[in-house]
Amino acid sequence: MQSVYAYEDAVRDDPGKLKYLQDLVSALYQRFNQCGSVSDINKAGLLLKDALCLAAHDDPHRSTIVEDLGTVLAARFHHLSDLGDINEYVSILEAAVHLTPDDHPTKYSMLNNLGGVLQGRFRRLGDLKDLDQSIFALEEAVHLTPDDHPDKPLMLTNLASSLDARFGRRGDLRDINQAISKQEDAFHMIPDGHPEWSGLLANLGTFRLHRFEQTGSLSGVHEGISKLKDAVSLTPDDHPEKPARLNNLGTFLGARFKRLGDLKDLHECISMLEEAVQLTPAGLPARFGHLTNLGTFLLCRFDQTGDLSDLNEGISKHKDAVSLIPDGHSERPNMLSNLAGSLSTRFTQVGDLNDLNECIAKMEEAVRLTPDGHPKKPDRLHNLGSTLQYRSERLGDLSDANDGIAMLQAAVQLMPEGHPDRHSKLNNLGQALQRRFHQLGDLRDINESISTLEEAICTTPDDHPDKPLRLTTLATSLVARFERLSDPRDINQSISNHEGAISLTPDGHPEVATRLANLGVSLLSRFQQFNDPNDIQESLCHFTAAACSATGQVNVRLKAAQLWANCAHKLQHTSLLEAFQVALNLLPEVAWLGLSISDRHHQIMRAGLLVGDAAWTAISAGKPERAVEWLEQGRSIIWGQLLSLRTPVDALRQEWPDLADELISLSGQLDEATTRKNDAPWVDSGDQQSLMSMADQAHKNAQKRSALVKKIQQLPGFQQFLLPKTISQLSSAAQKGPVVILNVSQTSCDGLILWKELSKEVIHVPLPKFTAENVKYLTQWLKDLVPSGGRGEVDRLYAAREEGYPDLEEEFAQILSELWVRLVKPILDALAITTPATDKLPRIWWCPTGPLTLLPIHAAGVYVKSASVEISLHEVKAQINVLLAGYETTAISLTWALIELSRNPAMQIRLREELFQSGGDPTWEELTNHGSFLDAVTCEILRLHPPVPEVRRMAAEDDILPLSAPIETADGKLIDTVFVHKGTGVMLHITCINRSEAFWGSNAKEFNPARWFGDKKHRAQELQGYRHLLTFSDGPHVSREEKLLRSSYSDTKLHDVMLAKVFARRWMDVSSFSADPGWVPTKMGGRSAPGNIDHAVDTFVMAALGEGKATPTKTGAYLKDSSVHEPNAVAKDEGLQDSLVKELERISGVKIPE
Repeated sequence: MQSVYAYEDAVRDDPGKLKYLQDLVSALYQRFNQCGSVSDINKAGLLLKDALCLAAHDDPHRSTIVEDLGTVLAARFHHLSDLGDINEYVSILEAAVHLTPDDHPTKYSMLNNLGGVLQGRFRRLGDLKDLDQSIFALEEAVHLTPDDHPDKPLMLTNLASSLDARFGRRGDLRDINQAISKQEDAFHMIPDGHPEWSGLLANLGTFRLHRFEQTGSLSGVHEGISKLKDAVSLTPDDHPEKPARLNNLGTFLGARFKRLGDLKDLHECISMLEEAVQLTPAGLPARFGHLTNLGTFLLCRFDQTGDLSDLNEGISKHKDAVSLIPDGHSERPNMLSNLAGSLSTRFTQVGDLNDLNECIAKMEEAVRLTPDGHPKKPDRLHNLGSTLQYRSERLGDLSDANDGIAMLQAAVQLMPEGHPDRHSKLNNLGQALQRRFHQLGDLRDINESISTLEEAICTTPDDHPDKPLRLTTLATSLVARFERLSDPRDINQSISNHEGAISLTPDGHPEVATRLANLGVSLLSRFQQFNDPNDIQESLCHFTAAACSATGQVNVRLKAAQLWANCAHKLQHTSLLEAFQVALNLLPEVAWLGLSISDRHHQIMRAGLLVGDAAWTAISAGKPERAVEWLEQGRSIIWGQLLSLRTPVDALRQEWPDLADELISLSGQLDEATTRKNDAPWVDSGDQQSLMSMADQAHKNAQKRSALVKKIQQLPGFQQFLLPKTISQLSSAAQKGPVVILNVSQTSCDGLILWKELSKEVIHVPLPKFTAENVKYLTQWLKDLVPSGGRGEVDRLYAAREEGYPDLEEEFAQILSELWVRLVKPILDALAITTPATDKLPRIWWCPTGPLTLLPIHAAGVYVKSASVEISLHEVKAQINVLLAGYETTAISLTWALIELSRNPAMQIRLREELFQSGGDPTWEELTNHGSFLDAVTCEILRLHPPVPEVRRMAAEDDILPLSAPIETADGKLIDTVFVHKGTGVMLHITCINRSEAFWGSNAKEFNPARWFGDKKHRAQELQGYRHLLTFSDGPHVSREEKLLRSSYSDTKLHDVMLAKVFARRWMDVSSFSADPGWVPTKMGGRSAPGNIDHAVDTFVMAALGEGKATPTKTGAYLKDSSVHEPNAVAKDEGLQDSLVKELERISGVKIPE
């Protein structure tokens, strides 16, 4: 600090102050580095500009001043990111170089500085002119510097860095080869242990990484990584270059993983990148580059393991990188593109349209910021076009399809003839045109698609691993045109292309299944047009081979198995049941193998039809037991997916996490192998793995996976892992009554009955009067009568009767009658169940499948007046209301219970253990008194997800409603009740009440059964005063004794009446009666209630004196409004009276004498 003041004094007093100016600048610069004061660096810059003005052009100190000014301007730019600093420095250096002769001893230094600063400006702005000028200046600097000069290695390193940067922009291999050569020259010029040794070593490894990423050649890769590791180990943690070297090493390891697939490389890569981010201060520009690299390889690990935490963390890192990089930075488009790619990946996994929309927005910005001529421009246009196509497929928006095709066409046009990636872009453009043809039917699209795909094939080398894929894509377009024009040349060429693709694909390759299935589809299409039996026979063979492939993608194999079954059905082939068995065995894998939500739901819809057809086929073959097994297998998978339940792999991970991860990794690699990177919606331009190496790897993975599944099935508790249940296991479910499984297929509807009382394991009941068309018709009819609002809609529809809809009740009755006649009665007849007499009938467990689940089978019956049966149509309405209420509320609550428990595995385990302890079929008393956690879970589900979110009622008479808290009126009066006139509509918003933070606390919206335990329970149960109005009511199925024990404040009048009658029974010589005061103000509320407690006292007095109507004829009477009334029938139940006394004795500890 004192030195700064001293130099300032010297500058003021000495007329020859040039040297002092330089010394003062040095002191200010040092203080800036220590304290970070912007005023110091600003003052240093101004002083150096003064010094430059004072120095003559031939002054030997001038070059030093220029260098110092450059250092100061660079430091200020680094601190403030003001482009004016770097532009000013370039101008000063250019002028200095221009004025300095080549033989001047400082000329090479000025050129080196100029080349370095131009390189820095290029990295910020991306202007190629800067980079070209940088290389020119640095080449001159190297040329002017003697080989024995100590700065020669630095000059060579700077030149190599600029050549590497130009390679990254233009992709010319000559630049990167020259960069490596220059860096090797620099490396050999310095002795071991030199301070710059590790830095040059790191640069050399980085340049080799960049060449490897472009060429995929393994030559020099291992040596490059070894050199980078040496450089990192020699660099102290506090060295400013340590983060950059860690970043480069991590990136090189990640690139080698992509080439060789060794997961150890990927884990080490991520570890290095995490350390690089950790060591990089928040304000440094390098941080965003390290963040984006870390995000990229976290997503890469997600592709291998399926761990969503890696995906989400990767997106987070990319977002951090984008937020840090300033507008106008040349790397911003790259960061945006990386973020968009990660969002696209999550969309395909989760199906959230917000991710897809954000992805497109980021990609549009990246395309807009990428200058024309940039080597990444075609890729970014392609990625944007492909993603727009994807959104068009998802939402059906034709404008997205058109925009996407325009982007794909622009990407193709920007790629020169002979570019190695041009055929990939052509292929995807051809596919997009094919999809639009299917949307609009415009023949121009399919014709252009075919010509584009033909060009893609012509420009793809025969030994290229994607040649078979190009042939397949063209074959698909040819089939589409054949189905439109019926030109046999198209279908014949399509089949020829498919055969060519298969011939180029080695056995065991993961794409073999896809290509066999595609060939089968084309042959089937030709059979349907020309009816040549040889075509369908060949189709069946190809579908069979595809479905049974050990290395094929599971979705492809499933589709192939279904097509195999279709062909076998048409041919009456003996392999029909085998085809369905193969298909159903694949369903569990489809269910858990990382499908997106949208794909999962699509698969579920397909699975429902598959299971129904498979069951019908088994029934037709006289194998009802197998039909039951298949229906149960399909049911467990479909409902498990719809409710997002834990899969078998989740259970495996809980016990054996390493085995679960290994299984997912192997399955993921088999599935991923069929998704070619360069033809996916997101381009990752890397080396193409050879067809043979892919086949070998897939075959090894399939063998490993098969051996691993067998190993898992030998573990305790996992003997049935990924295996369906057998009929003997399923029969145990029918011990307490018949289980009726109802199946509907495209061909027939059937009932399958399991019951221990039957002579066979399964009884088949054909339902010839009930078809898939009947199911569809009745479902739509019921849907029209009861829209999506459910039970509430029934009330509104009945209210509409007065407006001209008198036949609504009759229509409900007709639906229930149809179900009875066509479906339910044939089942009951098969069970020999008729109109009941005195014998107790067995309980029937109905298990409808598919669309049958939407019909009210439990309520089926003939609701008409007859001599023996009379039921009013209003009772039909009541049946429907109860039916819908039961279906809706029970289904909704169970669904939410399963969802919440699947989100909280620990709670699920605790609940299961509690239920196992009860054993057998617990009674209500056991469930409520010994199932405390079950009770807490139930209450929390009903609180958080009330099955009826709001209740609308109409006041039948004038009434008063209590408020939860007093409110102040305009005139300043406090009221805690509201008077409601007769006929007034009242709505209770149950969801709002149940999630009120004012009552339930800050975690009101969280699933937390613990709130119903211990000290927290009393607060949760404060609502029980009005619990009959909310969602915690026990309902009509609870016994009266249970209601008595769970009664609330609103039941105290009933209890008083019951106690009066108990005393009257036990002490006959004492008069005991009860008086109802009506609605009166009390300490618990009701300040505005109209009644007066004194009226009840007056009634007691009058009764004691024998005056008026209040004189009771016997003890135990119930008095109200000064007269004797009949109480509620429940109050006269002596058993309940005694139960009440016992409960009061238990609570109070006071025993009432008998």
